[in-house]
Amino acid sequence: MRNSHSLYLISGVISAFIGVSILACGGGDDNNTNNGSSGDELPARSRGVLCGDGPGAGSCYASETCEAHSDGYSYCFCPVGTVPGSGSRCVAEGGGGNENALICSQLGDDFCAGKGACVDLEQADCDYHTERMMTPPAECAQVADSGRPVGLCISSVADPSNANPDAAFCEFTQHWSNPTSLTTDCRCTQVASISTCKRAASLNASVAFGDGPRFRDVEQVDQLGAFQDGREMFIATSWSSSASPKQGALLAVNIDTGDRRVVSGSFKDPVNGSTTTGDGPAFGVVTHAIKGNDGYYVASVDETGEEASLPIIFKVDPDTGNREIVYNANEPDNFAVCSNGAPEDTPGKKTVQIQGGNRWTMDADGNHYFAPFGAAPGPSIVRVSKDGQSCDYVVRIADGPVTFEPANVGTGYTDIQFDFENLFILDDKLYARSDKLMLEVTMPASGEASLKMFSNAANGSVGGGCEGDIKCMGRVWTIWDPYREVFWTSGSPSDDNIIVAIDPTNGDRIDFPCWHPEQGRLASCAGNGAPLAGPMGRGGIIIDEQEPHDLFLAHDNEAVIRFDLKTLNHNIISR
Repeated sequence: MRNSHSLYLISGVISAFIGVSILACGGGDDNNTNNGSSGDELPARSRGVLCGDGPGAGSCYASETCEAHSDGYSYCFCPVGTVPGSGSRCVAEGGGGNENALICSQLGDDFCAGKGACVDLEQADCDYHTERMMTPPAECAQVADSGRPVGLCISSVADPSNANPDAAFCEFTQHWSNPTSLTTDCRCTQVASISTCKRAASLNASVAFGDGPRFRDVEQVDQLGAFQDGREMFIATSWSSSASPKQGALLAVNIDTGDRRVVSGSFKDPVNGSTTTGDGPAFGVVTHAIKGNDGYYVASVDETGEEASLPIIFKVDPDTGNREIVYNANEPDNFAVCSNGAPEDTPGKKTVQIQGGNRWTMDADGNHYFAPFGAAPGPSIVRVSKDGQSCDYVVRIADGPVTFEPANVGTGYTDIQFDFENLFILDDKLYARSDKLMLEVTMPASGEASLKMFSNAANGSVGGGCEGDIKCMGRVWTIWDPYREVFWTSGSPSDDNIIVAIDPTNGDRIDFPCWHPEQGRLASCAGNGAPLAGPMGRGGIIIDEQEPHDLFLAHDNEAVIRFDLKTLNHNIISR
């Protein structure tokens, strides 16, 4: 089911330090004058806004409660029992039965979110631990001794005892309701020297995460398309050297341990030199891989040896790594190739020019889909049967002289100028990007395909969010997130980091989303994220099938990064 909370676009950066983010729940402040007078009233800053039916009353946030106070007014407060030992009104019993005000720490955009904490800025101990009846770790004393404002010793990781002490305690309160599930909190400003947070390519060669063959051990390596099977992320990997040009392999990375193994293809062992896993025709430049419904892995290869070539599709045995060619567009005598419709009396090729990688995908029945590039007939998608013996057009938008009759194939939105990329199939629909447009292609069992444009980042006419910039959509990969019901688009042919979620219901483009377990998407969390050090490039992406369904990225051509979507934190987990 879709999260009931609205998806909002990032609108700003919330305060980073406790000194500016300790506020009254519900937004009250020292200037609140809508208070009656009584001997035991709370100072204005420890109360929420007026609520209920009285004059000037507003509404509380969903995570707050509207409670009557002894001054005759009702206010929005943090819920009762949110923190052991704290009351709903952020007060503590003082001498003579009077109430002593505490301050309710509003957690950034969380508005308490059922996690509000009443704190006393005069106390010497760490608020997070004392309020939760936990024993403060030694770092708390270090914070107090440093002369910083009290209340800064707050754990931002789920298990501080297993965290790097230099990265476990962040100086901002917006994270205590959402401590990261990762070992290290790379959102902290003091972690520039922490290995798990740095750019992978900047680390010393001796720094390793996980065991097994390393991406960095081969020359001119590219991490490309990826898929998940069990607890492993399978990554199409290409590499090249003067002695071994245009090589490729399918590598698997255990996303729990970071350990790596070669599933199939050639790789370079730092001790034993070049090795090959699996029998059969050699891979060339492996650009993408998909798990078939029959359990076999299917990989696309764009170049072999020293020769440039059209796509070759391999079937890979997951147990042995043995390879078998199931389609080769370079052999028209053995496999079907679609005509490009060019008139016979014109020079040039007469067959459609196709590529693999993000211009190839496969459906549940094993049929292959390719997007032609830069040649007649124009933006198109062709389908090749599983056995490679037939080829037909699913979509054709002719923009030059062709002999096809009719010239175009497909109905609906056909105002498309650029070739299709980011091919991805979900159920009976194919999804593709054309420059800054995202399109849905419905492929019925019989009859013509229909096209629907559901997000336009070129001019923002469909869907909110970033517009006009080439970075408003991921340029390489698209995957479906069934847990949040958004498409993730990612990657760039250059050295950019691009991760954009697209809501198919309204076309909203959400860059660097931040998800809260109770509120869904937060409106202001861009400033909370850890800067992604180093380029993503064309690295593949998966959404973990296991909770909390984080993203895993092939990154910087030598590492795998886990992205905690709830907090925007990330760690290198394999390198």
